[in-house]
Amino acid sequence: MPAIEFVPIRPGDLARLSETAAEVMARRYMSGAETLPTIANDPFARSMLVDGQLVAAGGLADYGNGVGLAWAIMACPMPRRAVLPLIRMLRDGIERAPFHWIEAQTPVDLPTGLKLDRLLGFVPIGSFSTNGREFQRFRYVKDRRNGH
Repeated sequence: MPAIEFVPIRPGDLARLSETAAEVMARRYMSGAETLPTIANDPFARSMLVDGQLVAAGGLADYGNGVGLAWAIMACPMPRRAVLPLIRMLRDGIERAPFHWIEAQTPVDLPTGLKLDRLLGFVPIGSFSTNGREFQRFRYVKDRRNGH
């Protein structure tokens, strides 16, 4: 059984992932440009290790007024055995987050990212273009059974 750990992002994790990432989904969003160092300071951010190897990082950037933006950087290829634990961890973090509006913005030419958004429980709400690239916007609908 593989050892799977979720740890606070360590110095260098995002740089290492961005070198091998399928796509960096932390880009310019809503109110301005986010940088990888800024995102790494996100209190919701975690790195995922499988057998000691860094395979993903993700979190929720706080945009104020109860708005959060989900982000992720995943290694390519992502080990199959890591997918379900990653989805469970992300879904749990999203459910417990203090935001009333959580959005994800994914390039439409990134089918893996679009699929992950849906697996996490995000629903499409529109699209936009920036710098000649089309993005799908998603909103997370919190589990109403948990009082959200």
